Amino acid sequence: MNQKVAVGIDLGTTHCCVAVMRLGKVEIIENDMNSKITPSYVAFTESGCLIGATAKSQANVNLSDTIFNVKQMIGQKFDDLEFKKKTEFWPFMIKKKNSMVHIKAGSQVKKKLYTPEEISAIVLTKLKQIAEDYLEQDIKNVVVSVPAHFNHIQREATKEAGSIAGLDVLDVINEPTAAAVTYALTKEIKGNILGLFFDFGGSKLDVSIVNIRAASVIDIEVKSTASDNNLGGTDLDRLVVKHLIHVIEKQFKKDIRKDMKAIRRLYTEWEKAKIILSSNKETLISIDSLCDGFDFIHTITRETFEDVCDELLASIIYPVERALLDAQLHKQKIDEIILVGGSTRVPKVQKILSDFWEGKTAKQIS
Repeated sequence: MNQKVAVGIDLGTTHCCVAVMRLGKVEIIENDMNSKITPSYVAFTESGCLIGATAKSQANVNLSDTIFNVKQMIGQKFDDLEFKKKTEFWPFMIKKKNSMVHIKAGSQVKKKLYTPEEISAIVLTKLKQIAEDYLEQDIKNVVVSVPAHFNHIQREATKEAGSIAGLDVLDVINEPTAAAVTYALTKEIKGNILGLFFDFGGSKLDVSIVNIRAASVIDIEVKSTASDNNLGGTDLDRLVVKHLIHVIEKQFKKDIRKDMKAIRRLYTEWEKAKIILSSNKETLISIDSLCDGFDFIHTITRETFEDVCDELLASIIYPVERALLDAQLHKQKIDEIILVGGSTRVPKVQKILSDFWEGKTAKQIS
């Protein structure tokens, strides 16, 4: 294999992955746990640094030194009001330094301030190792995808994270563009397709209208992009956890808002429940000794989830309308609707899009 091979990295809010192009096909590389996705978690312990699934698995017992959602911090001003909303239930400590967000973490003996770039670099180092183990060669060159709304500061910060990890970031490309290239390659598209890429991830919603021309080479033309960087899966999760906190207050007369361990356990169980609700109407959340010895057992329905998040879910169509308007296209001109990101698996999201397109079925690629 060419020693100058480059890999592609999706550095997501909740999960990340690394891929390589071989024999004309995109391969997403499995990690050491035989999974194609790696949780975007970093944990500092007395014995060292944990990354990915091992970091996430001990998060509930190592609250202040397990870092996640770092993508929401990169290149971020500390005093931004929308950003502050996202941090409401973060158990680790963030600090202001030179107007930017920093994270205070480390072993109990020696804590220090980390930049988000430094934490991202730790995750990138893990992805680099995954690629090297699979390809059996050193990896230096990477292309990293970022949200379409990322500004110059955020893009440069992403490049800096790569540099800290010992990587040469050849390019930072928009996630919808990366999705369009992947779609064209994996679906072996021939001819022209006008696609709307609906990328609903952990921290944002990007909608892009992309013209794909596939012949001897693939040509990608992004005709328009509209984003909502205050609407992602983590925003939906925060609303549901607030709802569960209210249920606990009503049922047990207990206020657990300042009990970060209890809240993280709620998040963990809700994450499992949300997956089940994608294919079932209801599921049970059961947590032993959640707080002060009481057990929390609660049935949550898909309908409740949709009601709690109704306002946010209804707003997913606004970027779609803006993208169509900017591209000066009627919705019926769109050949295919392509869903990207874990939050697109929420049935209500799929229904809203289907209703908007009067029954047209969207395609899922991730």
